[in-house]
Amino acid sequence: MGKCRSRCPKRDIVELISRETRFGAFLRANRKRIPAVVLSKHADVSRQHIHRLRYRLAEPTLAVMVRLRTACSRCLRRHVRMVELFDLGDGE
Repeated sequence: MGKCRSRCPKRDIVELISRETRFGAFLRANRKRIPAVVLSKHADVSRQHIHRLRYRLAEPTLAVMVRLRTACSRCLRRHVRMVELFDLGDGE
């Protein structure tokens, strides 16, 4: 028989948080006002894709970034700038 490959849940959480993006930090800071289900509905993006974007498991396209920014603005009832959600870099 093979080894038990169970992992420590705390280790998984620490690993995910260390990969969290600016988008993930924004969602964590506003989680009471922007639940993932509501954001998913308003942006027409699946919760699974939001999760992948939040933890740097996928890269967003420009269209998805615009939809997420618009949805966040609607939920917070204020203008949300793109740089609040995504690291736009220096043109890389």
